[in-house]
Amino acid sequence: MLAHATVLQSQTQPFIHVDNVCRRFTHGSGTQTVLANLTFSLHRGETVALLGRSGSGKSTLLNLISGIDQADSGTVVIDGQNLSLLNERDRTLFRRRQIGFIYQFFNLIDSLTAVENIALVLELNGVKPALALEKTQKLLETMQMADKASHFPAQLSGGEQQRIAIARALIHSPKLVLADEPTGNLDAETGRHMLHLLKTKIQASNSTLLLVTHSLAVAQTADRILTLDHGKIQERTGDFAW
Repeated sequence: MLAHATVLQSQTQPFIHVDNVCRRFTHGSGTQTVLANLTFSLHRGETVALLGRSGSGKSTLLNLISGIDQADSGTVVIDGQNLSLLNERDRTLFRRRQIGFIYQFFNLIDSLTAVENIALVLELNGVKPALALEKTQKLLETMQMADKASHFPAQLSGGEQQRIAIARALIHSPKLVLADEPTGNLDAETGRHMLHLLKTKIQASNSTLLLVTHSLAVAQTADRILTLDHGKIQERTGDFAW
């Protein structure tokens, strides 16, 4: 009975709530509103896809949810924590501990090997280097990338760099994974494998995945699909043209 009540509570109380968020950018003498009074919620354990045309504000929204950027107005609350109430240092710590971010252009550190890029996340969270390397090696084996552990980013293909970036986002079992086109540099088969791995990890840890994509096929693997257009967001159901 208690377990059932807990499930119901997790479904009714959003893990992430974006409330009336606006983000504007100034260009010369003009101002462009990228996100306009955006309100939506995500629940724990969900995989949610976010579709939108180039320039619609998808990456801007991910930056706001992760605390990399701040909204001009409105609030972003994650697991009860209002990010607007945190200073820059505390937002960085919150992001480091609770969020895994898969960047569209990898953001790997050129001077570190693949295994070091991933293990660094654990070390920054206080895990001893030896244990961090051990955990990283195991994840790389799961992702069929163990033979690339000692390679530097410049020695990896774009698809391989993307897989390392995905591993880096998952290594600390974050409550939230934000993925900006995570399969964009992968072939179809590898992309399917990575999506399956992502969803498996999310479900196993009861985390939440917000997946930005241009691909309707990728989006349709999610539990829900949101679309962002002209600064507004809405949920899509059924088949639709994009």
